[in-house]
Amino acid sequence: LVSWALTGEDGSICKVHTMAEHRRQNLGTLAVASLALQHLEAGWRPFCHITVNNDASIAMCRKIGFAHRGLVSWLGWNLLS
Repeated sequence: LVSWALTGEDGSICKVHTMAEHRRQNLGTLAVASLALQHLEAGWRPFCHITVNNDASIAMCRKIGFAHRGLVSWLGWNLLS
């Protein structure tokens, strides 16, 4: 296994990764496209969350046919000791 994409708990396509020595071969694109087709076949709407400055992932998803639908703001917290 040299490239993968997973389905997150929220149903999003996430955790896309290709091992360094296998990059620039469209393997990540194939992994995301394959998973998106599986989502469609299951009756789900494929979607993903991408950090706004991750130009490579944005370009890959647009290449597959994803469209930008909006921005999301994630909130976090700091645990107090």
